[in-house]
Amino acid sequence: MTNSEDAGWIGQWSPGIGDPTIVGWLTVALYALAAVLCWRAARKCRKPPQPNKTMLPLETKLWWFLSIALGFLCINKQLDLQTAFTEIGRMISRREGWYAERRMYQEMFIAGLVLGGAFCACLLLALTWKMSRPIKLAMAGLCLLGVFILARASSFHHFDLFIGSSVLGIRWNWILEITGIGVIALAAFRRLMLEPRPA
Repeated sequence: MTNSEDAGWIGQWSPGIGDPTIVGWLTVALYALAAVLCWRAARKCRKPPQPNKTMLPLETKLWWFLSIALGFLCINKQLDLQTAFTEIGRMISRREGWYAERRMYQEMFIAGLVLGGAFCACLLLALTWKMSRPIKLAMAGLCLLGVFILARASSFHHFDLFIGSSVLGIRWNWILEITGIGVIALAAFRRLMLEPRPA
């Protein structure tokens, strides 16, 4: 007899279209658009107009990183790989016998996530201090998006209830994810609009 835990490829997860709704496909399109904008921003600042701007090469790498990360998230939006990792964690916890105490571990994970997010935000602020404003904005969007994705993957009950709720008929899940993507896309667009300063 097959246990319901093993109904999919990994626990209850199997590859497929994770969110076939209009908003789901809109989010996929926004990820793709943001990835393309970041790619174009990376190409624009690849050759700095002023050779003395030593921080531009690092900024270029950050734009490339954003482009690749958003491209991956675009694909992952429908594959829903974080659910596969959640299933792996659930299966391990049941096998090791601490599934009943999972709430404590989830709370520890969320606390670590908040502290880690704050640390990463400070680190990115220091790293991009002398860079253009758009890359700073993009890093802020990345922090927001990263914390949201990891918190959602934790399957913490209270967080799941929050993102499942809605305001004016719009789910917080959509608001948080699309806001993070939008901030990065806006930052990349602003970087594309920057004109080289005269020497």
